[in-house]
Amino acid sequence: MVDAVLPLVDTDMTRGRGRGKISAAEAAGAVIRGIRRDSAEVRIGKVGLLHALLRFAPSLGYRVLRGG
Repeated sequence: MVDAVLPLVDTDMTRGRGRGKISAAEAAGAVIRGIRRDSAEVRIGKVGLLHALLRFAPSLGYRVLRGG
């Protein structure tokens, strides 16, 4: 089993929301690669960078999440 942590994906549901979305094909490909690597968790796109930022500089990470 793999947990996939995705950024905003460009779908009908997210139309008109956010910027910097990844395509559904890119998201699916990343999940499949994670499954093939037998990863427990797959952080896709900029989510990996945000995870590291929250770990090493939490206040800055939360500021990024709030858009400020």
